[in-house]
Amino acid sequence: MLYKYRGPIDFNNIGTSNTAKIFSEAGLFYAKPSTFNDPFDGMLNFDYSASKEEAIDYVFRSFGYQHRSRGRDIPVDLRYEEAKRTVDEMYDRTITGTYWDNARYYRDLMDYYGVLALSAEKHNLLLWAHYAANHKGLCLEFDWGQTGLPAVTEMVYATNYRKVRFWAHTEDELAIIALYQKSVDWSYEREYRSTNPTVFEWRTTNPDPAIIKTIATIATKSIGLPKNLIKRLELQHYKSHKHPVELGSSKILNFEKDSLRSVLFGMRMEPEVRERHKEFILANGFNPEFKVAYQHPDRYAVEFRDG
Repeated sequence: MLYKYRGPIDFNNIGTSNTAKIFSEAGLFYAKPSTFNDPFDGMLNFDYSASKEEAIDYVFRSFGYQHRSRGRDIPVDLRYEEAKRTVDEMYDRTITGTYWDNARYYRDLMDYYGVLALSAEKHNLLLWAHYAANHKGLCLEFDWGQTGLPAVTEMVYATNYRKVRFWAHTEDELAIIALYQKSVDWSYEREYRSTNPTVFEWRTTNPDPAIIKTIATIATKSIGLPKNLIKRLELQHYKSHKHPVELGSSKILNFEKDSLRSVLFGMRMEPEVRERHKEFILANGFNPEFKVAYQHPDRYAVEFRDG
């Protein structure tokens, strides 16, 4: 079971209430990581220590993964030349930190993923105070495997930024690694994240036939050129265009209503407000258990009773 803390429904502005949309649309919002409240979220420490030969080998294998994921069949020798050219162009400036701001680049890349934050904890007083409107809101209990939404991964909490080999990962791999790194100061949240990547469609336009004919003519009249020259030159005239099929990863994704197992109301939510919430939730086709948080009589804790 995983939990999502929310403020109460604003019944005076129900059309714009994000909490109301969870029930009216049976959906949860996946946000851009750049909107998160922690500026340290997703920080990485890059290790550039590979030799140029090792870097070429890493990038060569990385390009193989990228090309296969895009449905492109690039000959091994051309892929190696592409890797070597890439490393030659950026190796010296990358290891001296003068090529670009890699940390910022990969943090921007994280915004290609919509992220939903959840918790494995329903009793934590700080979570109720910070994310449920000072105990006036609610906490939703999901059987996550039944939601139909993307799988979840547990956050990694640490005192230092995770060090990763810069050359050994694809851009997508680095973004995913970063999405699950957080300071140990946040470990009380017991956070899990579900991510929704932007969907891209890869289209390749055909080269100009006149150019291909010219290339073939040059090749047949020249002496000592490699046999795959025509293919090499043809590939240089292909233009790949990457564009999203959907307008982004940051959006509402719908979940199965039966996966919402219970709704826990905060201890400061007024009884009449609780009743309005229950009526609204039931009217939208949900049938969870309803429970109310109460102050524990002996210790700093909340306990839940039917309500």
